[in-house]
Amino acid sequence: MTQDDYDIVDSPLEDETLPAEKEKTAEIAEEPLLSALMRGVVAKLWQGDAVMRDFVQHVLPRLSEQLGHEAAKGGEFAAQHLAEGRQGAERYAADQSMRAHLLNGLLPTLHIARTLAAWGAPQFRAYDDATRRVFIAGYVLHDYLKLPNVEAQLTDAGFRPDAAVGAAQMPSLESIFREWCTRLGLDEFLKPVGGVETYLHDLIYIACNTQVRWGTLRNLSLLKRLSLHSAQLDLAEQLSRLCDLLAYVVKTPPQAMTQKIQTELKTLSKELACLTYHHVSENRGVLTNFIHNAALEALTHEYRQPLLYAPSGVIYLEHSKHAPSMPETAQVVERVIEKIKTIAGNRLAVSKTGIRRDGKGMKYAAYYWLFFDLPQFIQIGVDATFKIINGNKKPSAGKRFEKMVAGNWMAPHVDLDLPDNIRVDQLAEWCYLAEKQIAEVLPDFDTGAFLLSEMGLSELEDDFRAVPRDNRAGGVGYHWYFAAGHFIKRNPGLSPAQVENKARQMAARLADAVRSKTPQNTTGMQDWNDLRQYIAQTLTLGAGAKPNLRAALQVELHRYANAKRKGRGSTQICALCSSPYRINKQREAAILFAPQVYSNKKLLDGSDAIRDICSICNMEMMLRQILMNRSAAAAAILKSGACATYSSILSTSSRPKRWRSFAAFTRN
Repeated sequence: MTQDDYDIVDSPLEDETLPAEKEKTAEIAEEPLLSALMRGVVAKLWQGDAVMRDFVQHVLPRLSEQLGHEAAKGGEFAAQHLAEGRQGAERYAADQSMRAHLLNGLLPTLHIARTLAAWGAPQFRAYDDATRRVFIAGYVLHDYLKLPNVEAQLTDAGFRPDAAVGAAQMPSLESIFREWCTRLGLDEFLKPVGGVETYLHDLIYIACNTQVRWGTLRNLSLLKRLSLHSAQLDLAEQLSRLCDLLAYVVKTPPQAMTQKIQTELKTLSKELACLTYHHVSENRGVLTNFIHNAALEALTHEYRQPLLYAPSGVIYLEHSKHAPSMPETAQVVERVIEKIKTIAGNRLAVSKTGIRRDGKGMKYAAYYWLFFDLPQFIQIGVDATFKIINGNKKPSAGKRFEKMVAGNWMAPHVDLDLPDNIRVDQLAEWCYLAEKQIAEVLPDFDTGAFLLSEMGLSELEDDFRAVPRDNRAGGVGYHWYFAAGHFIKRNPGLSPAQVENKARQMAARLADAVRSKTPQNTTGMQDWNDLRQYIAQTLTLGAGAKPNLRAALQVELHRYANAKRKGRGSTQICALCSSPYRINKQREAAILFAPQVYSNKKLLDGSDAIRDICSICNMEMMLRQILMNRSAAAAAILKSGACATYSSILSTSSRPKRWRSFAAFTRN
């Protein structure tokens, strides 16, 4: 999320002529986009690392060219599943590409290796540049059976997938590895440590032994030209195997606890490290981002490093001895609330989002009470009023006074010959807003008497109170238009800036007057408590106790089953999520679009068209309105249903491999 505000550019009118644009010629980029991005990342976080520099320069462009279009789920088992007619087998062609599979495993494993070396894991004394280059090259080639035309070549040479490589197949296998080392740029990548021929048998050993179920090659009599020391070769093999497990097995954070992966990592680190995670069981949007950020901040430590990022959580590499204990969920909950109050409160204080003017006056979203007490809110109200009702607006004061005269609302002696001036609108609307704000917290405080005194109009108090506030007023603050009109009539020489300054002075004194009388702000406490309950039910930290959702599911089912029942026994249900949390009506000032938008969770022939919304969805809508830019444009997109959140796009991708492996390089 960015803090910048973007202007909405209107479409040009038909009669406007736009400057002619220069014709642009499509050009092919010098290198694939992925290579360009990775080059910048390596320069930033792997500065001076020749291995990573050479990988980006020599190997990555070739991966894009040769394997960017090849599906990772290929080979013998894919053909067998298709022949058997297994359901879903036809989707293998739409799986992640071979390039994506290789990077999804390689990047986090490189991060693990670097971290374990820094932690002093015994095996990593053998982790030098030669070992790292050979490990990377071996893993790039580990799915050699899925490389184009390779399986056919090996079949012709007598190779069987369920049998180990024999002496008869070795010349063909060596030839294939030489060819693909050249095609994938691995020949240039391995030159600094001796070249392909020096490590050809090491590459074959690593590639064949990455998977342990079949096709392994443990007959070292066939690999007489191994160059790496046995400790280095074992380390490279284990790293390659961990790459493959991370790329295929882990789809969500809880799957990081899979025994295969934990066992492999413990073997690799000599019991020094393990994986842990935080996981959120559902994605809401902005609220989920706050939860993730708070959990990430609470868990991250020198000996617990974030490794893989997903829409539902983060996997961490944890030192088994030195990492601190996992934080309590309650600690993360309070971090979330603190962050929301700080970030959203600061933004509201500047943007005044959720405060607007309609035909009845200034309105504000109820969520302001979550962030500000009464004195603070009074100051925000005066800022918002003069921001919204600026000097370029057409005044409404004249129409108000005409209606009062036409309706004979006042006694004949009352002066209603008052100016039709925007300064009247500004002052009247702010006074009415302040009166409503104070009435919510201090219903016995006489705002009218205080502000009339500030304006020097105390002698008009009886006439002020005689102005109708019943159905004739229709919710409009005519009494404050009456007071503001008299103030401007008595002070005609005040400029708009001086009127605004006078209003700010009155707001400051009004805030001081109510400060000592204002009770502790408990407004919105139930909203924060609902949020605490929601996070406790959806957030899991590590392999600890999972939240008990039985009671929440029972409430949700009861509400859903009775939502459309007519008469007694009907229940309210959130129009957006059907969750078991507290239900309220949507308020116009608090949402991006009108609350009467159709929902199939309301009775079709009912008189109540305003949608019900739970406290959690209300919190999400609030955060989107406050923190997302261009809210008016966003509202139109949301209403059309043409927009999905980043999280939902990721969570519905064709392949559940949704890790941001670049996080291993780009995290700050």
